[in-house]
Amino acid sequence: DTLSLHDALPILDLQKGLEIIGEGRLDWRIPIGGDDELADLARRGNEMAERLQASHTSLENLQREMAERRRVEEALRDEYNFKDLLLQTSPAFIVAIGKDGKTLLMNRAMRMFLGYAEEEAIGVDYLSAFVPEEDRAALEAVFSEILQQGHTMVHENRLQARDGRMHLIEWHGQPVFLPDGSVGFLVGVGIDVTERRQAEEALKRSEAFTREIL
Repeated sequence: DTLSLHDALPILDLQKGLEIIGEGRLDWRIPIGGDDELADLARRGNEMAERLQASHTSLENLQREMAERRRVEEALRDEYNFKDLLLQTSPAFIVAIGKDGKTLLMNRAMRMFLGYAEEEAIGVDYLSAFVPEEDRAALEAVFSEILQQGHTMVHENRLQARDGRMHLIEWHGQPVFLPDGSVGFLVGVGIDVTERRQAEEALKRSEAFTREIL
């Protein structure tokens, strides 16, 4: 027996709908008419399309999230690289010291003056490694006030290089706070004032000599 047009339409709709869904049009829904076997097949086809669409949406969301995460990571990496560039190219001495007194970070300018490679300068006791013994007690008191009281300090002390050279450094030290509000470590930015202090002393001696002869 041949099918009438009326009987063939549901089959054609089902066939067309499955083809459209199979091509990736997951938002397409097959018309459902009646409650026979064809209607059940159309309903199952629509349910399959809904599940696939939900999975596809979840995948798209995951891909967007991963893309955003990569973008944030790249931005953070760029920011870190820029800050590290500023740190390492600064002519000032920059050092970070932990609560245990050990060096956490030291920039290139300071390492070059001291004569140490990075692996030699990091993780060692700062006071005993780089500060002359007669200056250690005063500097230890400064460290204690910064780390325990959270104060910002300006202090002068000498640094001793590996070859024995001594330079007077003006330090600007401040604490770095952790998320819980406690002090994690201190950072010092130092300026070599050796020549300035020598010039000041020479001027004082010159003025004193002038007063004596007049």
